Amino acid sequence: MLAPRRGRFLLVAAALALLLRVGYCALFQHEPGSDQKVYHVAAVDLLEGKGYLYLGGQPTAFYPPGNSILLAGWYAITTPHYLSGWARNILLGGLLVVLTYLFGLRAFGDLAARWAAMLMAIHPVAIAALGGLGYETALTCLLLGVFMLALRAGERRGRRLLLVAAASLLLGLGCLIKPICLLVPLILVATWWIMGVGWRSVVLGVLCSAAMVAVVAPWTIRNYRVFGEFVPISTNGGNVLYTANNPDSKGLYMRIEASPQEKDPNTGRIDEVKRDRRRRGMAVAWITSHPLDWLAIWPYKTSFTWGSMAGLFRAAKSGSAAEMAAKGILNASWALLLPAVVIGTLRARAWANLYFVPMALLIASVLVLHLFFEAGCRHALIVLPGIVAIAAAGLARQKAG
Repeated sequence: MLAPRRGRFLLVAAALALLLRVGYCALFQHEPGSDQKVYHVAAVDLLEGKGYLYLGGQPTAFYPPGNSILLAGWYAITTPHYLSGWARNILLGGLLVVLTYLFGLRAFGDLAARWAAMLMAIHPVAIAALGGLGYETALTCLLLGVFMLALRAGERRGRRLLLVAAASLLLGLGCLIKPICLLVPLILVATWWIMGVGWRSVVLGVLCSAAMVAVVAPWTIRNYRVFGEFVPISTNGGNVLYTANNPDSKGLYMRIEASPQEKDPNTGRIDEVKRDRRRRGMAVAWITSHPLDWLAIWPYKTSFTWGSMAGLFRAAKSGSAAEMAAKGILNASWALLLPAVVIGTLRARAWANLYFVPMALLIASVLVLHLFFEAGCRHALIVLPGIVAIAAAGLARQKAG
């Protein structure tokens, strides 16, 4: 149980987070576009019983369905309007502050946890991440929940299977939101092994993976019925691999029109499965035949994943003064975390903390994955609690010093 003073602190921090996010929404809300439009329209289609469609058209598996499923459930109890989706993410932003505190408390103690919670509440990057209907905040909350359950499982033998089962169910949902969750059982096995669980770590990892697959299985079966092909989650992997690895790429998103080989010859429509497999093959062929060119775009990929945060901001009028100012604030505030992260790394040795292991491995996974796949600042958001926790450990160390 939280002590009364901790409870009051969390209430204030969460209320501040909600207030700032409501203010951001009031100033900069706009109708969803790009990926977020797809999430919204698909959620409305699901709510109306039409199935999972691409912008109201054909059945799709291009975008993982998890975020639209969660939005549809939210719309069912509120209203199917994009502002209702913003409200969902605002509330999740408050929850994320609480989860960040609990994670920081376990890893670094109360003072660092308070710094981490306040950073998550007021930091412009965390606020702008909620600017729309994206999946990032929901997935970040989910992963923090998984990590805290897994850490408890590593400590407690009596309720270990129950804790692992709960983490596995969350991970199954996470896979439907973003397939990066498929790697998390490996992270958990490594964490449990380091915690001294021994050979049982592998057994728990297998059980976790099996339960996760069981949650995803109904979607995989649906995909087979729709496409007549084995598509575990999404038909997007080959596309985001090829856009980041081709002769004209700098590792970022680029629009590539579908070729005749990627279309159904009978209907002329894009064949998602054929496109996915063809582009994956072309990306692998380019990487293996041009290894030096591939290595040369690593700095671009890394800088746009971990450097600029300006891509988080989407104003109603692109290029407006407000948008330019907001992008500057985002990048400046992100850069200001760096000194505290350095102190947390060098003086507080945050990375060596046993309870930080799963987050450290997730950060490493995001780094490595986006040397291969399409880069972008939104991909770093799922480890933002880890970044602010390291910074918070540094700030707490400075305060103690």
